[in-house]
Amino acid sequence: MEQKDVVIIGGGPAGFFAAIRYAEMTQMAGNSPRVCIYERSDKTLSKVLVSGGGRCNVTHACFEPGELVKYYPRGASALRGAFTKFQPRDTVEWFKTRGVELKAEKDGRMFPITNSSKTIIECLTTAATKAGVELKTKHTLQSIEQIDIEGYSFKLTFHVQETGEIEEVHAKAILIATGSAESIHRMLIEKGITVKKAIPSLFTFVIKDKRLEEIPGLSVAEGSAAFLELDRTGGYATQVGPILITHWGLSGPAILRLSAWGAKRLAENKYHDRIRINWLHPQTVDEVGSVLTKLRTDARFGKKSVTANSAFGQIAGRMWRKFSEAAGIRDEMKWADLSNLGIRRLAEQLTCADFEVSGKGVYKDEFVTCGGVDPDQVSFKDMQSKQIAGLYFAGEVLDVDGVTGGFNFQNAWTTGWLAGTGMFERVASSVR
Repeated sequence: MEQKDVVIIGGGPAGFFAAIRYAEMTQMAGNSPRVCIYERSDKTLSKVLVSGGGRCNVTHACFEPGELVKYYPRGASALRGAFTKFQPRDTVEWFKTRGVELKAEKDGRMFPITNSSKTIIECLTTAATKAGVELKTKHTLQSIEQIDIEGYSFKLTFHVQETGEIEEVHAKAILIATGSAESIHRMLIEKGITVKKAIPSLFTFVIKDKRLEEIPGLSVAEGSAAFLELDRTGGYATQVGPILITHWGLSGPAILRLSAWGAKRLAENKYHDRIRINWLHPQTVDEVGSVLTKLRTDARFGKKSVTANSAFGQIAGRMWRKFSEAAGIRDEMKWADLSNLGIRRLAEQLTCADFEVSGKGVYKDEFVTCGGVDPDQVSFKDMQSKQIAGLYFAGEVLDVDGVTGGFNFQNAWTTGWLAGTGMFERVASSVR
């Protein structure tokens, strides 16, 4: 039987951050930390490795908690107070003091200046080792039992994959930082904790439409996407950003953000819905129509083919031809001969084009889910369960998720830091 002060289930960013925080505080208090991270796979920090195309989008340059929470479709109210204790500014400083400089790009995303996720992994693993954090991989949690034996509150059993043996551990505090693992969810439900079903939150849209055929890879730098029909609570805000045409439909930051805000709605509809795209955001249909009308009388355009000459530099030639054809404009049509109806139809294709979503694709760089432990059952002062003393939660195991752009990692850093602090205070009080 092993004895640990703190057991952390899950070797992801939240788990590592909590372990480091707990261990460093314990060392500062003059004690030796007895904390171990248990990971069921043979690798840790796998999401960190692939995030941001291998660059790791560590956080976002949004330093006001009231603004920061607006990027979280679920869990915003719970995070509001948490971000006053640890927010992106603190994340930047945390990594800086450990030798890793972060940089902000134009869209606010923050990456290590090395542009390598390995930098972040090395920083976390080095900090954990230096702080005395133990790590065990290929350990699958099988059960959690509440006990009251010599100051220990929990007995955990693990299946050791390499030997097939069962390992038992006593702990004073437990942190669940496993993400959306269904087996962990079932254990928590058995203990009376409300856990919402995990469903995908960031994903691309499958759309079968002639306007998108044969032009995968083309994109606009700033478009907008919105659900065509609002929900009963007032609908979802229009999402703005790059939009990419793919072999299966649409992707890009604007689409991924829309998928996050509509994750539950889409799941309920079996990933069938209707969306509206403005390829020329923020221009309106009337504004675009006015531009097209002027081109009709422009001597430089009058005798040119409409379908072969894009009126807007951000719309690539092949995209322009597709939208022109969708507006019913023939190849031989000249700008001077374009009717008012033709102008209106073309303006609508460019600013309010409707598409039928028939399924979801994947977002390979950063698979995120919504669902998990109900935030209302957790104290966001220290991330401790309101029902079971000594049980903590951090990261994606909670029903908290953000849009793409570094917000999900910030949730991991913040909740991990708070959990690590809370567990230190609990363990410290037990030995006074």
